[in-house]
Amino acid sequence: MAMSGPQFRPLVGFLVAAILVAATAAPVPAAAPTLVCKTTVQVDDSSFTIELRPDWAPAGVERVLGMAKSGFFEQLPFFRMLPNFLVQFGISTSAEKQRHWQSQGNIRDDPRPAGVPFTDGILSFAGYGTDSRSTHLFITLGSQPGLGHRQWEVPVGRVVSGMPV
Repeated sequence: MAMSGPQFRPLVGFLVAAILVAATAAPVPAAAPTLVCKTTVQVDDSSFTIELRPDWAPAGVERVLGMAKSGFFEQLPFFRMLPNFLVQFGISTSAEKQRHWQSQGNIRDDPRPAGVPFTDGILSFAGYGTDSRSTHLFITLGSQPGLGHRQWEVPVGRVVSGMPV
């Protein structure tokens, strides 16, 4: 996935759509006993769709949905862009929203799902140690075999359309 150009300039692209508000539930194929939530995220003049996977990361998806319900993702900037690695977001421009989610504390680590590598378009929380996930999320740019080996590096979803994936 080549995510470059004006739609992914750090601090210029904004997540405008709240993830839950635009989310739709669709059955997960075959054996998975859960739902997949999809949302469209508006970035400048384009958009992309993220599929949240509670079967991969139930605690992570629950946090993303809670943040979306509260409006945390509205007008949220991408603050870190590393070409061929990731684009990161999760620091609210609203001090009140950021304080609220900091007061909720970090979330526990989800078990890593088997067979889900960090390939192009994977959505995950950033972390730094056991049970350290809070509000920072990232989307991978290309295959990242160095990710997914620590307990906090768990995919919560993936980009399914709007970007070459």
